Amino acid sequence: TMIKCACKWIIVALLIIRSSMDVIAQQVTMASPDGKIVIELFNLQNQSQGEWYLKVKYNQQGNTSDIIPHIKLGISRSDQDFSTQLKFLKAGKQIRISEMYNALHGKRSQRSNLANETTITFENPGKQKLNVIVRAYNDGIAFRYEFPESSGTFTVLDELTAYIIPDSTDQWLEKFDLSNEGLYTKTRDGSIQQNWCYPALFKSAENTWYLIHEADVSRSYCATKLSNLAGHNEFKVCLPLPEEGDGEALPSITLPWKSPWRVIMMG
Repeated sequence: TMIKCACKWIIVALLIIRSSMDVIAQQVTMASPDGKIVIELFNLQNQSQGEWYLKVKYNQQGNTSDIIPHIKLGISRSDQDFSTQLKFLKAGKQIRISEMYNALHGKRSQRSNLANETTITFENPGKQKLNVIVRAYNDGIAFRYEFPESSGTFTVLDELTAYIIPDSTDQWLEKFDLSNEGLYTKTRDGSIQQNWCYPALFKSAENTWYLIHEADVSRSYCATKLSNLAGHNEFKVCLPLPEEGDGEALPSITLPWKSPWRVIMMG
C-alpha cells in the first residue's frame, strides 16, 4: 500500500512538473477571428529567457495541424543583440483590428482588414526592449519587430527570422535575382539550397497552402530575401549584400522603429 501511495504521489509530482514546463514553454496563444489559425509562442530552452519561436497551426475540417512548427525570432543591432538571451516580460491585451480601406488595384476597391493582435515584450541582457507585434487573420498571419525607445540611431546587422519548413512540404520557389523575373521551380525536402525571391509558395502534407512574403517595406528598412543555405529546411530572412544595390546595404534605423511585416497568407 505504501508503495502504491508513493507511486501515486510520484506520478502527481511528474504531472505538475510537466504542466509547469508546458506553461513556461508556451507563453502566448492567439487565434484568428474565425478560430481556424492559431499562433503559439514557445521558448526553445523551456525557460522564461533564451531563444523564442512561433508555431502556426491550421484547422481544416475539424483537424488541427502544425503547418509551420517553428519560426525563429530575433534581430541584431550594431550596439547589441536581441535574439539568444531574450527575457519574456509580458504579452499585451489582445485587441481586434477592424478597418476598411480602398485598394489601389485588384478585384475590389473597398477591402477589409480584420485580425486579432497582441504585442509581446522582451528584454535583452542590456535591459533594452524588443516588441514582437503578432496578428492572426482568417487567411494568414503577420508579425513585425518594434524598438519602442524614443531615441537612438543604429545599424541593423542581421535579422534572425527563419521559417522551418517540414520536409514533406511541396515548394514553388524562384531563385533570387534582383529583377525578380525568374521562373518558379517545384521542389521538396529543400533539395536545392540557395537564395530565393518573394513570394515563396508552399503546400503542406495536409493540403494547406501558404505564401511567405513581406509588407510595409518603407524607407526605414530594406527589402529582403529568403535563404536556405545554412540548412535545407530553414528559410531565413536575409538582408542585402553590398553589391545588391546602391548605397549602404545594411539599414540604418532611428528609434522608435517598426520593421516591415513578415507575412504568411494561408488557406
